Amino acid sequence: MWDTKGLQLYLEGEGIEVSREAIRRMLLSLGGHYVKAVHEYSEADKKRQQKFAKKALKAMEKAYRDGTIALFEDEMSAGGSLRKGYGWTFGERLEVKAPAYHVERSNVFGAVSPLTGDIIQSSSRSAKTPAFIRFLKRIIDKSPGEKMILFMDDFRVHSSKKIKSFLKRHPNVKVVFMPPYSPRLNPQEYWWNYLRKKLLNNRFFRSAKQMALEMAKFVKSVPREVVMSVCSLNPLRKLLKEGVYDYF
Repeated sequence: MWDTKGLQLYLEGEGIEVSREAIRRMLLSLGGHYVKAVHEYSEADKKRQQKFAKKALKAMEKAYRDGTIALFEDEMSAGGSLRKGYGWTFGERLEVKAPAYHVERSNVFGAVSPLTGDIIQSSSRSAKTPAFIRFLKRIIDKSPGEKMILFMDDFRVHSSKKIKSFLKRHPNVKVVFMPPYSPRLNPQEYWWNYLRKKLLNNRFFRSAKQMALEMAKFVKSVPREVVMSVCSLNPLRKLLKEGVYDYF
């Protein structure tokens, strides 16, 4: 891995003096992009992912036609300690003051509808089965009796005996498990990324409760059109069309 500084040092070793800005412009002219690395799981099965993408898109088309509620679910663990991110500044260093101690973490459950822009979200101190059942109840209580399809990963909590027993009592909810090591196929993951960038980065929260309240307010403040744009089904379509991901 290298950057303009590394290239500058290499060129100096070859007897060539050039500024980092000149190197940056040259790389851009050649079509280069300075981007953050992404994590691709070597265990992921591309054929299985493509099969899921095809199945999911067909299910979403059907849900759109018959009014079925279609949601993608996922969890996130968020800490109240300062998380550095990008931000605008004019001439001065971007600095956020925060104490050195670490604040307790909060586990966040979320489910997004790429078709309507609806988001259901709740925070909990635990990410275990009882907390997940409470979240499932919240989803069901929001649309009692409605047909629902819920996409989620096959995390052990999601497929525990208690969860299976709970879902049997709610036959209107159909669960579709996603292939392992495939976070980029889950629109809810893109919402987590958006939430971190727009709310959690460069912020310090004095307690998990304060962070949970701020996240709840943030969800309500984001227009559905923005959610639908952030959490679109384009990564699934692109995977089928080109065999590649649409990165965060």
